[in-house]
Amino acid sequence: MNYFKIVKKYRYFIEKILTSLRFIFILILIFFLNISFANRIITLAPNITELVYKLGSGKDIVGVSSYSDFPKSAKFLPIVSNYTYIDIEKILYLHPKLIIGELSNGKNIQWNKEFKKFKISSFWLSINKISDISQMFSKLGKLLKKENTAKIKEKYIKNIFDKIILYKRRKKDKIPKVLLQISYQPIFVASGNSIQTKIICFCGGNNIYYKKKKFFIPIEIEDVLKKNPDILFVMNNFQKKFWEKKWPILNAVKKNHIYILHPNWILRSGPRLIYGLKEICTFINSFYKKS
Repeated sequence: MNYFKIVKKYRYFIEKILTSLRFIFILILIFFLNISFANRIITLAPNITELVYKLGSGKDIVGVSSYSDFPKSAKFLPIVSNYTYIDIEKILYLHPKLIIGELSNGKNIQWNKEFKKFKISSFWLSINKISDISQMFSKLGKLLKKENTAKIKEKYIKNIFDKIILYKRRKKDKIPKVLLQISYQPIFVASGNSIQTKIICFCGGNNIYYKKKKFFIPIEIEDVLKKNPDILFVMNNFQKKFWEKKWPILNAVKKNHIYILHPNWILRSGPRLIYGLKEICTFINSFYKKS
């Protein structure tokens, strides 16, 4: 009987406690349901992060690689990797359903073994050709069930591409020699069969280091002087001033064909690469007009 009196006396507080417990239980249930059924994507390269956002799946990203700074909201996501390393413990803590990376990294085979061990699905994009710029949307759109958005984005890229072709000029008798500088101290340049080399070629230029095997190489100033490029592409004003002040004898400097590119457009093989292509074609076309 005493128990009934206690219950009656504290009935209000007991009901409050039970309501709170029910609320907490619902929150826990929602949390675990979200982990179970949400896409929960991890991206292993800044360009892949951009691509997933462009397709409208940015809300599903739970982890990114270092330098994933576009769009701005990507800056606030947990960093789980860089170009050569993945934090597998952090990845497991984030419960991803899908990991998307880039084949050009070279680490994908090793990393893929780790993901398979923990039964995490992975998808690897290859962006090595100019045609891949638009096709990457359809490939990833199909995977993320964003086919309609992918078609719109692909059409937008194709329209820009078609406009570039209209004003792109080539003169086979005078193809400009081009150097595309990436960094300073040491000086690294785009080389070999890189997407940057292919873009230069497509726009009517000739990368002076296209014969090299690697995509990016360090170079010596003496070799640049020997090759004497007609066009210099740099990433910032500091690099531009370096060539203008120290090496005025270069053809590119003498004829004022040093151009600053947007680094995140031309160095990231993502959705904005088409703008990098347009930029390079515009500058090479300018060279032809002045020649």
